Amino acid sequence: MTSNSNIYSHWTPQQAYDKLSAQCAARELCSADIFKHATMHGLTRIQIEPLLQKLKDEKFVDDTRFARMFVKEKFNLYAWGRMKILDALHAKAIDQQICLVALQEIDQQQYLQTLQNIIQNKARIIKTQDQQTKQVQLIRYATSKGYEKELIQHCLRTINNQQK
Repeated sequence: MTSNSNIYSHWTPQQAYDKLSAQCAARELCSADIFKHATMHGLTRIQIEPLLQKLKDEKFVDDTRFARMFVKEKFNLYAWGRMKILDALHAKAIDQQICLVALQEIDQQQYLQTLQNIIQNKARIIKTQDQQTKQVQLIRYATSKGYEKELIQHCLRTINNQQK
């Protein structure tokens, strides 16, 4: 079995700084991304910690900025709900408080409108005529997109009332 150290070239701390600062200048990375890339290239935790701190001090890495951009991208481009975004941020080891502050930047009216749009779009393509089965499928779909169950149910009631 081949280890990661044989697949990726080994970086010196200076090479790591040069390459990672260039990557950070091109796109937003979080601390966990930096740690992962540096580890894959043979750096140890003892070497990574000062490197990461230098990147933070020079504003190449900022987990708060990363979280804000991540939330904006996942909501606006992919219509992810708060729960899915929060899970993805946790997977990136972003601090809970940073996550919550970033999620608050989503406009509640826009959030509800997006949820309503994805439910209506999905409802158009569901083939079944049985309303209960259709409701279950819509709830499952919206939940998989990361929306809160109580908001989904509220949205379904609103849509059903509009159709009457």
